[in-house]
Amino acid sequence: QATAAYLRELIDELIPSVRGLPQRTKPCLLTYSPKRYPIVDEVASGWFVAVAGCGAAAKSSDQIGKLAADAVLRREWAEPFSRELLRMKAAAQ
Repeated sequence: QATAAYLRELIDELIPSVRGLPQRTKPCLLTYSPKRYPIVDEVASGWFVAVAGCGAAAKSSDQIGKLAADAVLRREWAEPFSRELLRMKAAAQ
């Protein structure tokens, strides 16, 4: 509970427009994309997401974070990773 309260205070400070809105916390949240791969993509000019760990985000977080950083910095991805496979639009089809 202390962590949730701290995070809520931090969010309220960083994003004042959400202060007072309802909230709920869960100790673990699994998100899945339709293709069952994480989504790492630029969704608008300069706006990136790294979501949908598909049950493997904890063990894969270092690599997912590296792919996200490389996307932001416009670096090529090493094989076998494919931007098309992890693209948000491709995942929604």
